[in-house]
Amino acid sequence: MRRRAGVRLRGGRGDGYGALCAASRGWHESRHNLAPWWDCFLGTLVAAYREFEQRVGIVQAARGAKTDMVRDAVKRLPSVIRLADLKRVCVGVSDATVTRVLRDLRDQGVIEVTGSGPGGCPTGS
Repeated sequence: MRRRAGVRLRGGRGDGYGALCAASRGWHESRHNLAPWWDCFLGTLVAAYREFEQRVGIVQAARGAKTDMVRDAVKRLPSVIRLADLKRVCVGVSDATVTRVLRDLRDQGVIEVTGSGPGGCPTGS
């Protein structure tokens, strides 16, 4: 198998073109058969999905990724934000994690928190 742009192709271009040629025989007489091309296409698709599954199985979220997501959101958002807005931006991060990260940033002097609850405003210092 050859590699092209990270995708393995079954036998290279020859298989696809050969299947297309075989499938188009009799086209002008309306006697063509798509089965050779369809088999090649499905084989390529199945091989791509298998490789995708293997690659996805290797990728795992790094420890602390959600904490980093909250820290990055605080840096990117305007200088005055509401806690509710921060939670909306950090999809998939628990309220407890958002609150803990904000508490840590406050203790480090990175932000200043005014108010409490969803209307509380962490502001960059």
